[in-house]
Amino acid sequence: MNKVFLTGLVLLIFSGFGLSQELILMEKIRTFTKSELSSIFFIEALYNVDVYRIHYTTTNTFEQKDTASGVLCLPVKANTVFPILIYDHGTVSDRYDVPSFGSYEQSISAVFASFGYITVAPDYIGLGISKGFHPYVHPESEARAGIDLVLTVKDINTLENFHYNDQLFITGYSQGGHAAMATFKTLSESSELVVTAVAPMSGPYSISREMKKFTFGDKEYFFCAYLGNVLLTAKYVYPELFTDLEIEDLLKPDYAVMVRKFEREEIDLDDLNDQMIAKLRQNNGKVLPKRMFIDSVANAFLTDDDHPLNQALKRMDVCDWKPEKPVKMLYCTNDDQVTYRNAVYTDSLMRANGSETVSAADVFSSGNHGTCFYPAAVALRTFFWQYQEIGTVGTTEVVNSSFAIWPNPAIDVLCFKNVSMDDPEREIMVRLYDTAGQLLDTYIIMANGQKKSSIDIAHLKSGLYIIEISNENGLMEIQKLVKSTN
Repeated sequence: MNKVFLTGLVLLIFSGFGLSQELILMEKIRTFTKSELSSIFFIEALYNVDVYRIHYTTTNTFEQKDTASGVLCLPVKANTVFPILIYDHGTVSDRYDVPSFGSYEQSISAVFASFGYITVAPDYIGLGISKGFHPYVHPESEARAGIDLVLTVKDINTLENFHYNDQLFITGYSQGGHAAMATFKTLSESSELVVTAVAPMSGPYSISREMKKFTFGDKEYFFCAYLGNVLLTAKYVYPELFTDLEIEDLLKPDYAVMVRKFEREEIDLDDLNDQMIAKLRQNNGKVLPKRMFIDSVANAFLTDDDHPLNQALKRMDVCDWKPEKPVKMLYCTNDDQVTYRNAVYTDSLMRANGSETVSAADVFSSGNHGTCFYPAAVALRTFFWQYQEIGTVGTTEVVNSSFAIWPNPAIDVLCFKNVSMDDPEREIMVRLYDTAGQLLDTYIIMANGQKKSSIDIAHLKSGLYIIEISNENGLMEIQKLVKSTN
């Protein structure tokens, strides 16, 4: 893994046809600096990040060979071994609004890489360079796109300073939360990759129950296009359930025409949503998505569990199974697009199935779907730091910090070592977080030439905490602290 990679070089690699994943193209897109990433996300970055566009082979919805795209984001740090992280993006408006084509979520992927993860972000089947229809919230194809991207990346041996360990973290937001859970579930049933920890954010894990109740009731719901997209996917992926039913047999004519235009990519998802809202207001005065459906279909959908739509939605669920590895679902109670009940209900099902590794947390109770992402990402960062291991090439040891805390575990007092006094004007700040990502205390341990060598932690409960150390130039490093009682 130490061959020199020439900047800007495009690699075309064709390997044997026996594998489902092959690297087709790797192309460097850009480098994000720490300051750029910190300004994008308002969280201090630890590393500069190089971003590469990846084209690779995978299997599509019908298990046929397909070519897909995504990005690979590498933390820039010589002789350092990092974990791998899959970041699954949220719902997009059209096929090119994806990480490999420079969407905003490309920078989000880079932000996660700046925390010390080799991050891959698949575009998904039917998006990016992948041809055909995108099977929206289809678990199997979402999972396959991410898994095969990781397997492809692991075979790359042409990048200098590209070193990974056996850890794998998975996350995603909105549709990406569903994709992250689908990937986790798929890997729990196979031996392709071993998962370390998972943190889906604001995902529709329970489509057949919680999302159905949330979107198909008497309360206005202003994201009608999701239903049209799910309907197209159900018909596309599960044709055996809809042998005698076309879109026109399910939706009223005005809405069927709109959905068909979206299917043909004559309009994007945002256009579809705007048109649906306008027509619902014109016809009904309120934006009630169930009014888009033929009345008899809507009634059957609400009352008959064996209706083809209900059977299809159940197949899209990723909520009813038993995780064995740490998973934390992050949500906001006031989410207006994906109800928080998805996380709460999924948590209850998984616990009932015997899982002892699952949890769910409200990270910002008043946050809507747009404002929930930032606090969820902050909580995710702290959750993953409990398990993250960064090493040095050629050893099995975790990287030793240049800024030492001692003792660890600690009981009453935490001491600091290696605090430089070279610059008397230098200020060093220590922030203490719990594993939920909540900031507990902030300490200035060096300022105006005065150094504080210890802090009192006797008031803390026993358990794991995260120490964030920064100076006036930004985040310096992260450490884990175990608080003990004896």
